[in-house]
Amino acid sequence: MAGLGPSCSFVVDFKAGDPKRGGRGTLTGAPSSMAVIPKRTCAICWSASPIIPSTGSVPYWLAAEQMSEIIVRLKIVLEDTEPTIWRRVEVPPEITLKDLHSVIQAAMGWENAHLFQFHVRRETIAGPGMGGGSPYGARPVGAGRVQLGDLAARGIKRFSYVYDMGDNWEHTIRIEKLLSGDPAATYPRLIAGALRCPPEDCGGIPGFYAFLDAVSDPKHPDHDDQIDWYGDTFDPDSFGAARIHKDLGRIAARLKRAAARRPR
Repeated sequence: MAGLGPSCSFVVDFKAGDPKRGGRGTLTGAPSSMAVIPKRTCAICWSASPIIPSTGSVPYWLAAEQMSEIIVRLKIVLEDTEPTIWRRVEVPPEITLKDLHSVIQAAMGWENAHLFQFHVRRETIAGPGMGGGSPYGARPVGAGRVQLGDLAARGIKRFSYVYDMGDNWEHTIRIEKLLSGDPAATYPRLIAGALRCPPEDCGGIPGFYAFLDAVSDPKHPDHDDQIDWYGDTFDPDSFGAARIHKDLGRIAARLKRAAARRPR
């Protein structure tokens, strides 16, 4: 088992909305405009450290009074698409990866009809119904037991999300920055994006581009069949921002209700 590293801290500049981090060792002497977010010994400095689920109702690295002030900005990229299909969202750090799955589904336009899992470094974090675990034989960690803040606190900037083990839709999730939240906003929320996600069950990336070729060309031999299969027109340039805002609003309301029920 890997040894434990020295303690580390993040500093979030609430004026600039930008995270800062020094070298090894706890940061001290932060300006008054900054909040130091302490974390336990370990893991930012040690890539072999396993992902340890949160045991409390909030991330251990985030003081309760700071939680409502900090938001995580993510970029979601559907791999192997050209031009790139992507979304940018902002979410609270206490969101679990199980709930992040719901955010990704809503933001991308998927239908939540298949299994999923996350890959963080060499760990697999399993969605319901999935196996997983580390190459060292550890028990699988469920996505409902790991918070996004657990990853950010370990200096993880990028991880992957796979949806539908048949079509194998691979997404790269980038933690772009930590920022101060807008008190008037609800989270999660959509910031930006481009292009519509593929239809469910179209055969992965090769099937998606074959589908696009067929539906965009009335003379294509499969044009009528693909239109009938999809059951509607398909505009690849419209990603449905209005619908995404509405769906993320429902998730935000659900998370707020769940937070209100948690013991303090």
